[in-house]
Amino acid sequence: MTADDVVFAHAAKAVQNMSSANDGLSTANLFSQILGQAQGQKKMAITDSTVRTEAGNLIVAGSDTTVVTLTYLVWAVLRQPQLQARLEPEVCSLGPDLTFDELKRAPLLNSVIEETLRLYGAAPGALPRVVPEKGLSVRGYFIPQGVVVSTQAYTLHRDSTVFPDAHSVRDATEYGDACVGYGDDTELVADGHVSEDCLTLNIIRPAGTADCSNLPVLVWIYGGGFYAGTSRDQRYNMTFIVEHSLRMGKPIMAVSINYRLSGYGFLYSDKIAKAGLANLGLRDQRMALDWIQENIAGFGGNPDKVTIWGESAGALSVGYQLRAFNGRDDKLFHHAMADSGAIMGLGLGAATTQDIVKKVYDNVTETLGCHASADQLKCLRAVPADKFKDAIGASLTVPSGGRLAYQPLVDGDFIAASGIKQLKEGAFVKVPFIIGDNTDEGTTFSPFGINTEAELRSFLRELEFSEQDVSTLLELYPVGSMDLILHNLEPWNSTIGAQWSRVSSIIGDLLFIAPRYFSTRAWVNISDAPLYNFRHDATPNGVPEVWSATHFMEALFFFHSTDGVGYPDISAPFLGPNPFDNLPTAASALADTMCAMLVSFVHTGDPNTFSGGLDPS
Repeated sequence: MTADDVVFAHAAKAVQNMSSANDGLSTANLFSQILGQAQGQKKMAITDSTVRTEAGNLIVAGSDTTVVTLTYLVWAVLRQPQLQARLEPEVCSLGPDLTFDELKRAPLLNSVIEETLRLYGAAPGALPRVVPEKGLSVRGYFIPQGVVVSTQAYTLHRDSTVFPDAHSVRDATEYGDACVGYGDDTELVADGHVSEDCLTLNIIRPAGTADCSNLPVLVWIYGGGFYAGTSRDQRYNMTFIVEHSLRMGKPIMAVSINYRLSGYGFLYSDKIAKAGLANLGLRDQRMALDWIQENIAGFGGNPDKVTIWGESAGALSVGYQLRAFNGRDDKLFHHAMADSGAIMGLGLGAATTQDIVKKVYDNVTETLGCHASADQLKCLRAVPADKFKDAIGASLTVPSGGRLAYQPLVDGDFIAASGIKQLKEGAFVKVPFIIGDNTDEGTTFSPFGINTEAELRSFLRELEFSEQDVSTLLELYPVGSMDLILHNLEPWNSTIGAQWSRVSSIIGDLLFIAPRYFSTRAWVNISDAPLYNFRHDATPNGVPEVWSATHFMEALFFFHSTDGVGYPDISAPFLGPNPFDNLPTAASALADTMCAMLVSFVHTGDPNTFSGGLDPS
């Protein structure tokens, strides 16, 4: 018999025994009097006055708090038929003897309850704060020293600057808008969903995950040269990784994040750095990692087992997070993985110089009429969004020699020093780390049509290498070397270029392979944390033969994109067709293996702990 049964049984008995006699009053409350009547104790009169007094107490304890909260919950659900239609089956699926653990596995019901408590808490709390010496001005109001200011949930959650429409419901089942970017694929993969209001993240977890599941968390940081990319890109759909983790019996949770790009995230000048506003894109990533630490447990994730992972500019971002604040360990992540991007940063010949940075900044401020302003930052903030976007887009062509207009730069704060210096000094977070590249990284970034050594020499000089450095490079990469990429003994035609394999090898090594080697050597000399290297040598369907196992190819396998989600059948590079069509079953098996190694790394910090029957060597 439950407590409810006992109470109802006593109440029924009391109704039978109660008398309306007025032969005395009792100081006992109504509940104790009902129990007394039911148990045959001395009769006590339950007068109208007693009932009114007790009813008043119940109103204070119930109607003014809990009942208001419950009324709001019912009203909020009933005014949204779609929500009601989804909520009712979930509630009906709960057992008659509901337990707290079962309740936690009802995500929609929990969300409705939590949102109700946010807006109409049954017991609203307060946060008393003492005004500091000399007082404080808040939104035009001066508050004298010593005054205690009490903020509380009701007004905080209706602050229009934080919640523009506090009573609205936001559909969080769709991916958030992409940050403003300038890649050829930005509009295509974002499907027009591009906005300055873009700092969102996406959480993918196994169905039925409870708040107490404590799943390891994999965080994805997209690439795109720091000027393109978005977490809503379905090539980065992490559902298939989570599904594979379930098949392995090692479930994980996945999170993909957005960060600001190009001039929105990486506009740089001495004034910007002094104001603490440099490298905002990296700070966005850091803020997302902070958010995960504070909130992921509420989604069933383990904040003490977070792996950060990125590709290309995302891999470089992983390196910058390892080096952030001169290697300060804020315990935001516990494993790290970088595909095609080293912890030291961009390779030789790619780094943006201070001269280029100044040209880009001057170009933007002059275009927007802010260059002569006494307060350039204030002027830039006042520029209409469309004009700022156009000015940033126009500035992308300012650098020459293949350099980026916008990328992370040493600001003495988030990035304390150069990657080489920080690596040599051990100024980075020491956690289990995977770093790797594709065999033919350089093909995507190399120009066609270089047929003679003189043309190759001229191209390298345009990258601002000295004449001596160019001569050294040409000696290190002789024509006909069997060590060059593609392993192709046949010469390429003049359209592609007789020097194609040579130039592609040089570019790939300078940008990716050499920085990985340097980072690896520096890491093992200083850190006791395990380091794993990989080289990806498989080419998916739809990739031109001339590119072979080029940049980004490993991501298709790690993401387990065997169904082609995110790859519409179009001719745009890297976007189609289905990368696994017309490939042997070994390609899908490789995706199984690579995804399993990733999941194992997320769980243990070791990619070789999965039961795949493969020799790690």
